[in-house]
Parts: sequence; C-alpha cells; structure tokens
Amino acid sequence: MQYVLFLPLFIGAGAERPPLPLLWWLGPIAALVALGFAYYLYRQLMALSEGNERMQEIAQAVREGAMAYLRRQYKVVAIVFAALFVVFSILAFFNLQNPIVPYAFLTGGLFSGLCGFIGMKTATHASARTTFAATQSLNSALQ
Repeated sequence: MQYVLFLPLFIGAGAERPPLPLLWWLGPIAALVALGFAYYLYRQLMALSEGNERMQEIAQAVREGAMAYLRRQYKVVAIVFAALFVVFSILAFFNLQNPIVPYAFLTGGLFSGLCGFIGMKTATHASARTTFAATQSLNSALQ
C-alpha cells in the first residue's frame, strides 16, 4: 500500500489517500517525546554556571568561532544541496524516479542542517559549563 500523505497537492491530486495504520504514528510521537526531553535537558544545562568572567569570554569566543565555521560550511553545502535538488526534480519530472524524492531530499537536508546547528550550539554552551564544573569536582563535570 503506497502512502501519498506527504506528497504536494499537485502530485497527489485526485489520489485516494488510504487511512494510516495506528502503528505508523509511533515514530512521530516518539520523535516529539524525544524533542521534549532534549529541550528539558537543554534548559537544565543552561541553568548551570558558565564560570568566572575569563571562562565566559573564552566560551563566547569558542561559540563565535563555531558559528562562523558552520556558516561557511553551510554556504558550500547549500550550493551542492540546491544543485542536487534541481537534478532530482528533473529526474522526477521525466519519471525516472519517484516524485517524492526531491521533497524528501529537501526535508532531510534541512533537518540535518538544523540538527547540526542545534548540536553545535548546545555543545559550545556545554563545554564552558563542563569546564567550570570540573574545577569544582570530577563528579560534577561528569554529571
């Protein structure tokens, strides 16, 4: 059974959409629960001290450098990404592949980039807090 739920309207126009099995919703629901838990952990992390003024300055410099790196990397990735999206769209137009592929590629790439950004932001915030906690005790740093 083929699901056309996520196809754009012009592709699935007139297609009968079968009901989704209850088990299909397990993935999206689990993803939302995981995102909620990740947000909870992020808020706990941000509540911890970043250390003295010097540690905060160094942490800010690390964050700025990491974000500059990501911006530069994402510029190059965006060019390759756009070119591949065009290629996949042309292949789909000529029925050489499923029409959902360009949109799946677009969605996957955007969420992958978002994960990279959020991960880098979280890691750079965590590093200063871990360093400061290590000055208190090893156990604090490992918590």
